[in-house]
Amino acid sequence: MAGGTMDRRAELTHVGESGWRVCDGTLPEDDGRRVVAFMELVDDHIEVVWIRSTNAPTRFAELDDALNAADAVIAQKETPRSTRPVPIPSFPPIAPRRAPA
Repeated sequence: MAGGTMDRRAELTHVGESGWRVCDGTLPEDDGRRVVAFMELVDDHIEVVWIRSTNAPTRFAELDDALNAADAVIAQKETPRSTRPVPIPSFPPIAPRRAPA
């Protein structure tokens, strides 16, 4: 593999004949966020199915390029999907005007 492998955060686990599970090596084994992607060798390229929300490419010429993209995705701290709603200012209802007697 090319340079930069010393700082590699992505961990590969071979799955089937031509696939890999990519995990975030910085997270504990029992953390559901650990799985980042699934990669598969298809013909002459690597297809990636990202589990984390990302705009990263899904097709790579080399496995090392796909791993570098996985490291970049891992480096981007995932923003939580569920957050508190933004408070909307509320005002008491306007009392109807009474007609003069």
